[in-house]
Amino acid sequence: MAETDHAAAAPAIQFFTRPGCPVSFFLARRLRRLDVPVEYHDIWDDPSAAAFVRSVARGYETVPTVVIGEVVLVAAGVRQVLATAEEHAPHLLPPTVRSGTEPSARSGAGRSSRLARFFRRA
Repeated sequence: MAETDHAAAAPAIQFFTRPGCPVSFFLARRLRRLDVPVEYHDIWDDPSAAAFVRSVARGYETVPTVVIGEVVLVAAGVRQVLATAEEHAPHLLPPTVRSGTEPSARSGAGRSSRLARFFRRA
């Protein structure tokens, strides 16, 4: 991983995004709902953030790019972000996510059971 100020160990997940990115929007919303601490970097406003993203994404400005400790995830989904945080920075996850008591954060089980109840009513 490239050594930058952004890659240093931080008290939050480093989240690189740009305005209007729907993938970033949904990942950020999910992390907010789980109370995961996130520090946002807008690659269109911060040239050093854009340079960092290009350095880890083969020269592209691919967002969302997430840094968790020393691990960089490019275009990752919520499950991958949470699994990586649990492995490399468990202190960043709230107890409900760390202990696995938040079902939709891990397995999608919460959604499946809601769908099953919906179809049983019909």
